[in-house]
Amino acid sequence: MPVDANTTAAREPRAADTQPDPIVRLEDVGAAFGGVTALAGVSADIIPGEIVAVVGPNGAGKTTLLNSISGLLGGSVTGRVVLAGTDTTGLKPQAVARLGVGRSFQDPRLIDEESAIENVLCGGHSLATIGPFAQVLRPFAARREESALREKATRILERLGIEEVAALKVADLSYGHRKLIDIGRAMMATPAVLLLDEPTSGLDEHEQQAVVEILRAVQAAHPTLTMILVEHHMPMVSAVSTRIIAMQTGSVLLDDTPEAVLNSPTFKAALVGRSTTVDPNSEEPS
Repeated sequence: MPVDANTTAAREPRAADTQPDPIVRLEDVGAAFGGVTALAGVSADIIPGEIVAVVGPNGAGKTTLLNSISGLLGGSVTGRVVLAGTDTTGLKPQAVARLGVGRSFQDPRLIDEESAIENVLCGGHSLATIGPFAQVLRPFAARREESALREKATRILERLGIEEVAALKVADLSYGHRKLIDIGRAMMATPAVLLLDEPTSGLDEHEQQAVVEILRAVQAAHPTLTMILVEHHMPMVSAVSTRIIAMQTGSVLLDDTPEAVLNSPTFKAALVGRSTTVDPNSEEPS
């Protein structure tokens, strides 16, 4: 079954005087590697609760944009990345994560020899308040904290619909399970901003639909959670996003509602070189 794109998450634009402060502000963000420009002057304000899809052809700079927000580019970023009023430009990923950014990856970077629940627990290291020495001096408190974190990881696996694999080694699981575990690990620290890099890549239609339902459920349970996702499947984009940022050659081409972007001749031409209407039920624009 294809992803249901008939009910989109798009909302009416808010009046300027009621617009909340942005949770993510990008100010003329740039990045270059070996003389090649990956990002060129990207600016955008993303408010709490938005689900922003970043789309565009290969090489447009989509993953580089996520890397600039999550701190993976370090000092290579020019311009400013601001998270909830704090300038995070140049901070290390650990510091950015502590400020409320969770991140999943196109190719899940998991610990294959550990179980699914242990991998999810890795995402909660910033929540631990009892260090190694205190664990020796306060063993009961340490066990209580570990138990609470494990309960949280279990709830996340349940929300993702994969609680049955909690005790299984990640190396023995399907690619679809690995993608969901990676998302669960990113959710473990209860981030304010969740960055998802191609959450449905490599998944079949049934698994893609499951991801759509999961993201809808997560957003319903946490209405102030902001999601920024890089995605190539247009049905997924249409089904979950409240806004689309279309990129080309490192720059913002369009920044508008899903309907406006997906039906834009400019967007169509950027992806496939011709100006016709995007079919949101198609895997690729047509």
